[in-house]
Amino acid sequence: MAVDDSDLAQEVIRASLNDIGFDNIVGFTNPAEALERIRTGDVTADIILMDIFMPEMNGIELCAKVRSVPEWADVPIIMLTSQKQVSYLSKAFMAGANDYLTKPFQREELHARIRNCLRLKSELDRRRVLENGRSSRQRARINQSVIPEIFGSQDGFRANIQAMQVAEQERLGIIVFRIDDPQDGQEEDLVRRQAVRRQVADVLGDVQVPASEVLSHWEEDIFCLALPNASNDILQERAQSFIDRVIAARLKRGGLLSRQPVTVSAVIAPPGGSSASASLVNAIKKADTASDGGPRGSIAWIDPAAAGGPQP
Repeated sequence: MAVDDSDLAQEVIRASLNDIGFDNIVGFTNPAEALERIRTGDVTADIILMDIFMPEMNGIELCAKVRSVPEWADVPIIMLTSQKQVSYLSKAFMAGANDYLTKPFQREELHARIRNCLRLKSELDRRRVLENGRSSRQRARINQSVIPEIFGSQDGFRANIQAMQVAEQERLGIIVFRIDDPQDGQEEDLVRRQAVRRQVADVLGDVQVPASEVLSHWEEDIFCLALPNASNDILQERAQSFIDRVIAARLKRGGLLSRQPVTVSAVIAPPGGSSASASLVNAIKKADTASDGGPRGSIAWIDPAAAGGPQP
């Protein structure tokens, strides 16, 4: 979906999207009409490109209202703005935007931003399908708020990354932590797993990190840390410090697993391999598989060599 009051911009967007296989594009020059069609369910979209300054309703207001429609809460939104309007982007991210492009934009850059947004959305959908496989009672119990407020949210973490300039994102290192599964592979009661999650969050939240770093609870057993201008040595040291802190806390699992200590493993995505969003998705995927039966309290790396980045 393209929402832009400029007919020329609509043509450019349509041609650019056609280049990467999007041939079913709905365009709106009137944001109020777009919102009405969204609310009534007359239209669907995989992604929205939205201008910031439009008549009657600006893109920031439209973005917030789209996010209030449950079925559209996770549809990626990329804001389009001129270089002079970049100062409005913080409000756009607060309203729920995922990314932005400045006009005039290069098609290659648009393609890259769309791919990154859709890749992240695909990963979120995959995890949501797994979550929806649980009973409604289980979902209600596990979704209770148990994480300290010191942690940022998933949306806030993404917004912090997307608000950075491209050059800043290229120097961003990401560490994904996951609570290791029990050694014997037994299924834990959700209430006990939730209690473990809270204990780990308390420990991780006490680790001192510079103000420039962003620490977030992503979802369930996943925590994310973003470090600007981080060398591989710093990334390794920071990941190990979090792992060691959890081990030192000597947290225990309840019930039949009471003798098993709680540990976390880490996956490091060093800067330079790919976009920050792609690195985040790859690290989360690897953390999901690495902690299932793998070495407890271990550190794995996303190898950026294939993308031309520095090897750890």
